[in-house]
Amino acid sequence: MSVKSISPINTSLSSAFAATTQQTNALSMATAQQGLQAKSDRKKVGEFVGNVFYGQIFKQMQQSTFKTKYMSGGRGEEAFSGQLSMEIAKRLGQSTKNPVTTKIYNTMEKRIHHGRPIDGTVA
Repeated sequence: MSVKSISPINTSLSSAFAATTQQTNALSMATAQQGLQAKSDRKKVGEFVGNVFYGQIFKQMQQSTFKTKYMSGGRGEEAFSGQLSMEIAKRLGQSTKNPVTTKIYNTMEKRIHHGRPIDGTVA
């Protein structure tokens, strides 16, 4: 008789365990998706910072008149220096230790989570 009374308890415990496991799996999948979304958003902010801030700095450096006869790359440097500068700027913006990217990303995240628009207007 005791075996029959334990059996429903085991069944309910195993079903509760299965439900908890499913909820945990769903939660971990949602957390992983949020992590991937955050990483993607951070990368986009990094590209923006690289293009806007660092790209302009490199552009100004290229327009500098500090070129010597022996240290100039010639026509090749003139043709491809813009592409190299933009690639370096993009990578600088996407680096994990970039304070400008971090500040902009954190500000955007705070505004999104608090429901305030990014443009600064009051909702």
